Amino acid sequence: MKSESNKVKALPGGWLILALALGLALALTFVISSHPSHAAFPGQNGKIAFTSAGRHSQPDIYVMNADGSNLIRLTNNPDYDVEPDWSPDGTKIAFVTRRDRNFEIYVMNADGSNPTNLTNNPLQDSNGVSWSPDGTKIAFTTHRDGNFEVYVMNANGSNPTRLTNSPGLDAYPEWSPDGTKIAFLTDRDGNFEVYVMNADGSNPINLTNNPAVDYISDWSPDGTKIAFMTRRDGDGNYFEIYVMNAADGSNQTRLTNELGFDGDPDWQPIPLIQVVIDIKPGSFPNCFNNDGNGVIPVAILGSASFDVTQVDAATVELERMPVKAVGKSNKLLASIENVDGDVFNDLVVKIEDIDGTFQVGETTATLTGNLLPAFGSTPIQGTDTICIVP
Repeated sequence: MKSESNKVKALPGGWLILALALGLALALTFVISSHPSHAAFPGQNGKIAFTSAGRHSQPDIYVMNADGSNLIRLTNNPDYDVEPDWSPDGTKIAFVTRRDRNFEIYVMNADGSNPTNLTNNPLQDSNGVSWSPDGTKIAFTTHRDGNFEVYVMNANGSNPTRLTNSPGLDAYPEWSPDGTKIAFLTDRDGNFEVYVMNADGSNPINLTNNPAVDYISDWSPDGTKIAFMTRRDGDGNYFEIYVMNAADGSNQTRLTNELGFDGDPDWQPIPLIQVVIDIKPGSFPNCFNNDGNGVIPVAILGSASFDVTQVDAATVELERMPVKAVGKSNKLLASIENVDGDVFNDLVVKIEDIDGTFQVGETTATLTGNLLPAFGSTPIQGTDTICIVP
């Protein structure tokens, strides 16, 4: 008799969980994901994209408001259109389609216009598609090397790069909120497990490490935890939802306990707070060298609706460059000041200038960070103009 992991690998994702739960072993040669699509946070419209296979003769992608109203069909193709995933700015949707008689990764505008083939490969590209948080890259699964592996490509389809390399199946990549890690599903240990790796594919780590099937994962908004589904309990339940620490898989905690099917965890993102920043406060234009010397002062401006004392300075970065820490205690160079002369305090951080981050000709820089855990670890983001001189 085949193992459960072998049963899973051969099934189309739309029926994968049901078939596994009923103990069916179907010998199919293609895979369509049952992975849930994500809401458009931190996009601007708050809509939900999803796949529907029952409204017409084939699966298509639809979009609707968060309350279910204003249902709009985005694709209308005689073959499969599935697995929608929003770009971080909410303007585009990546998806899997078989419209070219072969599964490919496409991208289209949020209204369904201008569908474009990104992968254009004779072998199957499916089983998970995921935008990087900064919108510049897309992780996907492909069979182009003879078995399913996780790849990453630029958002325009250029430079496809293999991230995983195992004889088993590697699929369903999910970026961490900060873009530094990718969680994925693999059976490289002879059983389906949830792994995490660096965004360049290095240092893959088995997080679940359990003899039962562990499947489909999703990151918490602050990136500290991962929710997943598992059959490990042996109590007659098909699948249950667990949560674990994202760093090492520790503290695996059962969240559901029902005889039915609990699956497809999809963590609701926390809406992004847009903040006003001033790079090199008091100067314009904000020019600096690209040689990586010294620090770059950046002010996060307070207002009647935004209290800068809630910001966790340890999480603040300017284009991935952190706040500089000094001394044996690694004290962060951050202070509460009033740099713009209004009645509200501002947070001034000294960003550690790293050589190679900026290039001559770049005109903007984006700051990211989070509020303190006591305020929900809500992400913040702000952009200001820059000029780079040699």
